[in-house]
Amino acid sequence: MINSRVGGGVLALVSNKFDSYQIRVPKCFDRIEVECFELVTDLSTFRIIVLYRPPDFNALGREYIKGLYDCLCFLCDTNNSVTITMVISIYPI
Repeated sequence: MINSRVGGGVLALVSNKFDSYQIRVPKCFDRIEVECFELVTDLSTFRIIVLYRPPDFNALGREYIKGLYDCLCFLCDTNNSVTITMVISIYPI
């Protein structure tokens, strides 16, 4: 994803000891900072979702959350186990 924001972003590194493959996120979610991949083991296949939620609490932030929700609904539509890891930035109180 390329945008003009400063900070944020996600990265998922998977050891080559594991069989894995990336799940492509549709273009309609290109504003959402997310990576998704599946780990394949002898026992099962596990879907891993890594995402970042910027600290915006304004109208743009609400739109981002709507897109994030839709993206997660898409990525979680699987029969495999799903793990979601999320970095949520908040402003200090």
